[in-house]
Amino acid sequence: LKLFDQAIEEYPNYSAALHERSGIKTLLGDRDGAMNDLNKAIEIEPNNAIFLGERANMRDGFGNVKGALSDWNKSIKIYPKNVLSYQNRGSMYQRLGNHDRAISDFNKAIKLDPKFIGPYLLRAESFLEINNKEAACKDWNKSFELGYLQVKKNINRYCK
Repeated sequence: LKLFDQAIEEYPNYSAALHERSGIKTLLGDRDGAMNDLNKAIEIEPNNAIFLGERANMRDGFGNVKGALSDWNKSIKIYPKNVLSYQNRGSMYQRLGNHDRAISDFNKAIKLDPKFIGPYLLRAESFLEINNKEAACKDWNKSFELGYLQVKKNINRYCK
């Protein structure tokens, strides 16, 4: 932490150092300090999709859903090929009960990387919530096919 403090003192616009120090502060439990550093890094580099995605996760952790969604939207606009951004934004929509938007984001994530298991699992949850067991089962089976063996319990429970 001291090395980053020194680097930032000497180079106050060193966004990468602010970003890294934010991560360290998070690990040390200084969430407010971490958020302040990340905000400063984003002021310096407002089009850094990685910084925006990390702040979205932090805002979500603080309960600032509106701010988190805003950051995910900006991140996706800047870098529309980031599978995790669609998955994470979809997960937020899912928690808000907006399953249509969640499914749309999971569809985009799957289109970008059809072998990434996360969006299939999350989309299956949304399908189950809107009473589309057939689609949920299809996604659970695909997840199992891709190597996520723990999903077998859902397949056994819902897909008979």
